[in-house]
Amino acid sequence: MFLQFRWGVTEASSRSKSRLGGGALPTGERKKRVRPLFRNARNLLLILGALLALGSCKATVAGGEGNTLVAGAPLLGIPGGQGTNGCIDPVAGTSVVNARTFLASGGTPPPGGYTWSVSAGSVLPPGTTMDSQTGIFRGNGVSVEVGVYNFSMDVTDGSTTASAPFFFNVDTAASEGGTCKAGVFEQIPQPTDQLPPAAVKGSYGASLFVVVGGGGSAAALPLSWSLGSGTLPPGMTIDSVSGIVRGNPPVSASGQSYSFTITVTDQNGKVAACPSGGVCPSYFLSAF
Repeated sequence: MFLQFRWGVTEASSRSKSRLGGGALPTGERKKRVRPLFRNARNLLLILGALLALGSCKATVAGGEGNTLVAGAPLLGIPGGQGTNGCIDPVAGTSVVNARTFLASGGTPPPGGYTWSVSAGSVLPPGTTMDSQTGIFRGNGVSVEVGVYNFSMDVTDGSTTASAPFFFNVDTAASEGGTCKAGVFEQIPQPTDQLPPAAVKGSYGASLFVVVGGGGSAAALPLSWSLGSGTLPPGMTIDSVSGIVRGNPPVSASGQSYSFTITVTDQNGKVAACPSGGVCPSYFLSAF
């Protein structure tokens, strides 16, 4: 029912571009004599000092107290191939949107998590809405329309923005055997999920997955996220509202791998099912 994804397939973009460029000398300008770079020992020492200083720099970005982006840290991105489906029953006059969380990772997410919005020039499919803080795509109470919809979403961490295409496919009850099939409230339908690695001393973020469901099987929003079992890297936590693993792992976490499960509960206390034989999926996260 739902298209699977891999975190390794990431599509990201940055709003900033380098303004450095090259080109020929303007017409009529004389070529100047090039002096030796290492004229003396003093110049050599100055250059070496500058290079060492550059190597120790960290780029501080907006998006939360103490958040930094360090060399090798994952850039803000969105896994490709994300989407869901819906169904309409013309006879009964009902429709179903199988709601789910859309995923992002990287960057420097603030305590409130990432912020989602519809990309410029794009529109959400009829009968749907998207929660800007939790990344939950769901129905808005208006009947959906049969068709294949493609739209684009932006996600930001307060400093950078990533964009990616999404899909929403709507069939009729007749094409689904006469009855619209509603998704149930459950966790990711696979036994394990490898999250992007975390760079020590830098900010980290990765959103987690849940099928919110549709119709009478859907969870009652808002959801609450928590650690089920296992261990998170030190300095990291699961945001209870947005469902994002975030934090700043220390140097002591470098080279270590961690595994954990999660618990997702709706506002009525209903717990998301674990579809892999009743065993909740394990998330794996390494630090470097």
